[in-house]
Amino acid sequence: MRKGTLVKLCQDPNRSWEGMPRVYRPTTREEVRAWYDSDDSKGMNCAGETKLPPQSVSIPYDEDDTWTIVRARCAPTIGWHKQPKSAQIMNNRTNEIGYVRRVNIELV
Repeated sequence: MRKGTLVKLCQDPNRSWEGMPRVYRPTTREEVRAWYDSDDSKGMNCAGETKLPPQSVSIPYDEDDTWTIVRARCAPTIGWHKQPKSAQIMNNRTNEIGYVRRVNIELV
């Protein structure tokens, strides 16, 4: 697969019980500011530490959406860890860009 290739999302054959994969993108500064202003950021967690804002969000999509590969090989930081063997893809319907594991995409 190369940059500019049209793909569709599919299930991971080794993890068929999970259903369709999630496509993640990093949170924006505005989303982090809104989180700090909300009630979700107030208080402490179960370990008595202050809560941290979310680092990534899942992109909603339809199962029949097609995607364009923006970057064929990358290792983005999703949440608090790196996710190797990923691809950066763009939804052709909504133009949102996110990351998904390469095993979950197939050529159209």
